[in-house]
Amino acid sequence: MKVQIQNRCNVTKQWIMQEYDMDKSAKLSTFDWSENFCLMANIDLNKKKPCGYDFRYVSQKSEQKDKSSGWVYLITINDKIVKIGGTKTSLKARFGSYSAGTRKNRKSGTCSTTNYIVSECFRKVFEQSKDNKIMIYGAPIDTPKVSIQVLGSQVCLSEMKIDLYTEFETRYIQEYIEQFKSSPILSFNKGN
Repeated sequence: MKVQIQNRCNVTKQWIMQEYDMDKSAKLSTFDWSENFCLMANIDLNKKKPCGYDFRYVSQKSEQKDKSSGWVYLITINDKIVKIGGTKTSLKARFGSYSAGTRKNRKSGTCSTTNYIVSECFRKVFEQSKDNKIMIYGAPIDTPKVSIQVLGSQVCLSEMKIDLYTEFETRYIQEYIEQFKSSPILSFNKGN
């Protein structure tokens, strides 16, 4: 399946056509590290919303698990990995950010290129067939507990504010590239 997305160039401000070929993506089951991820949510068609879709947890257990902060996630379309991403927040919050990627927001410059392209890809995939399956798999990132000396007393820091997800995201992308000789088609981050 190929998806054509018209995107606004940040430099020229002109709209250009870009094509993304989902068939070049690897199947989830063939990725060596897929067992680290569990199905967390689906993206469902919802034409009533400005973004055109909903983020929906697959179970209450998934919703409870998403309370932890820091995730590496895979977006699959029809079981093909199209993006490896990371977030220091919950998955629901990250996909809320993607939902801001509407054409109106892209035209006015109020959403990022990544949010627009991922969101537009979801819309184009559903335009081709409402039966297409978009799924979100996640691997939580544990926040390390560190003990330090402060004025002679041992203090345990349980909530370090370090964006560990970027290291995990980058490493998973590197592993994908090493295995499949290309990056996931919607991964525009530093791993590729």
